[in-house]
Amino acid sequence: MESELPTSPEYRSAGPRAGRLLLSTRRWGIGLAVAALLCWAAVAVNGFFVELGGGPVRSAAEFHERDARTRQAGGRLGAELRLGKLVDHAADTSVRCTRGLAANGPGEARDEPSYEWEVTFGKRADYVAEVRRLRAEWWERGWRVHDGRSAKGLPVVSGTDDYGIDIGLAIDPGSSRPKIWADGGCIRHHVRDPAATP
Repeated sequence: MESELPTSPEYRSAGPRAGRLLLSTRRWGIGLAVAALLCWAAVAVNGFFVELGGGPVRSAAEFHERDARTRQAGGRLGAELRLGKLVDHAADTSVRCTRGLAANGPGEARDEPSYEWEVTFGKRADYVAEVRRLRAEWWERGWRVHDGRSAKGLPVVSGTDDYGIDIGLAIDPGSSRPKIWADGGCIRHHVRDPAATP
């Protein structure tokens, strides 16, 4: 008696209609991916040329707000010191700056708000400990942190806060004394807002 082997069901083609649907879906997917890539490239190229021209032109009010935030960031850092203390009020070290290749338009300027505070520490070890503490705390906050050394070999630390303001504890190259500094970056802005009173 011969036993019959079970046969597998025959493979049935999905048919031409299903093949066309699959091809159409694939084409749509590729088309959407290409469109998304072109949009991304357009935004990136536009951003590149805006930065090349010196960045977006901010209002006078936005510039003054950035200036105030910069001063507050440094003041907060001074208040957070545990082993040192501020000697004096902030010294305004703001400068006119160059950013990008384009010239300023009428009524526009480029300024970099920045401030410094002199700090005193009881001893060198206190300064070094404060630098280490700040570095650790800023890392925990998720800030970008940069380490360095002064001309005399002491450690210095800087970080970028949540508003994009750079702050740091360093040694002043001129006086060789510790200082806190805050820098708001180069900003292209209107000197006066059109709605402002003269």
